Amino acid sequence: MLDSIPDITDKDLEHNNRQLWLKALTAIQQNNEAYAVNLILTVVVNNPGFLKARVTLRKCADIALGERSEGGSKFLGITIGGGSKGASSKLKSLAKKDPLASLAEIEKELVKDPHNPELNELLYSSSALLGMNSTAEFALETVRQHAPENTKILHKLAGFYISSQKFAEAAAVYQTIAKNNPSDSAAVKGEKDCMAKASMQASTETSLDGTVNLKMRDDSLRVELEQQSRTGLTQDQLFLRRDQLIASYNENQQDLGTAKSLAETYEQLDNFSDAHSFYSWAYQLSEGDKTLQSKAHEMKSRADQDVILQLETALAADPGNAELLAQLEQTKTLSAQQNLDDYEARVEENPTDGTLRYELGKAYYTAGRFGDAIPHLQQAKNNPAIETKVLLLLGQTFDAKGMTDMAIDQLNTAKAKIPVMDGTKKETLYQLALLHEKAGNKELYIEHLKEVYSADYNYRDGDVARRVESSY
Repeated sequence: MLDSIPDITDKDLEHNNRQLWLKALTAIQQNNEAYAVNLILTVVVNNPGFLKARVTLRKCADIALGERSEGGSKFLGITIGGGSKGASSKLKSLAKKDPLASLAEIEKELVKDPHNPELNELLYSSSALLGMNSTAEFALETVRQHAPENTKILHKLAGFYISSQKFAEAAAVYQTIAKNNPSDSAAVKGEKDCMAKASMQASTETSLDGTVNLKMRDDSLRVELEQQSRTGLTQDQLFLRRDQLIASYNENQQDLGTAKSLAETYEQLDNFSDAHSFYSWAYQLSEGDKTLQSKAHEMKSRADQDVILQLETALAADPGNAELLAQLEQTKTLSAQQNLDDYEARVEENPTDGTLRYELGKAYYTAGRFGDAIPHLQQAKNNPAIETKVLLLLGQTFDAKGMTDMAIDQLNTAKAKIPVMDGTKKETLYQLALLHEKAGNKELYIEHLKEVYSADYNYRDGDVARRVESSY
């Protein structure tokens, strides 16, 4: 009996592999997927249970293939592109004798041809023997997505879902088979049987929103999921929702509702990279929905921040690592520039949108381009919904340019416009205090701090309390 290999996350990686993973994420940010392929391949070979790396490896290989000629090209000794002949008899034999060892060899071949049905089927077989059900499912879903005409392998996927009691997913696979081969009576019958079992299963389980039973019908699964609550779901329920939506998406990748629902689900799972991909795709399908464009941009920023946080965490554990420090600085610079480029383009399209003007001003401020930020922030003040936070940032921008008196004027205006002691007012008072300290106005410095102290003792991690108490 083979020992099962559990799923792991990046937090479970040993130091060297974690460094390679972080370097790969940086390479992807820099659109250098060919380099990332080589880095991630090493990580996957050393950590077969790290499914996220395997999925990312496939995406990077796809992009690298698109950038290479049909003959392929070598990069650090590995051929990217050029295709693969599939699973050789030697590889098949290895998979039977030593499934674990075969995983590394299969991945090396998949780099050349990520969607190869025979290789993915072999990956499924080896993974299933090792108890790696998530990887086994991913392997056959790859075939379903890219080679749906291969109904023999799809029947295997349907059987795998049935063995896991994922009847809704199995029904969706049978539907794909029947669509490609209407005369496949086993698929037609399998779809009906699995839909019935899914309906019975759902009728005895709590629904995804915890209040209403999920009812399986013959219409689009996406419609059903749209009717369910998107709030208060457990992580397991979110994963179930994701899997059901993926099954629906694989049936019709042009459906806007499914793409949006997948994006929202990935966002709730804090998978901002995939959320960005699906919000971007939904934006394209919508033919210009600005809300979706904004969400796609937000998810890209949050995905970048995740990478930056991982790099900062790694650097904190290894502060003398010059390479990590260089990666971090490079990643921050690239993320800031991409953010700036995006908002510049969006303001050009919508010059009267005050919120976009504010975001562009903030991007300029973050990039240290204070003079460029000011005119956009001044225009953004005309939007009453965001006026106070614009004034706060405008004051900080003036301060950054050494114009302390003008900065104080902006923050005094903001303070007067905020009637309640909310987060924006606390920050405005805090920044005003620092400005008065800088200007030598000690009484006003303490006065503003005391206003915050009276409302929130722990504000700014206790910095306000320390400053006030030390003044006595």
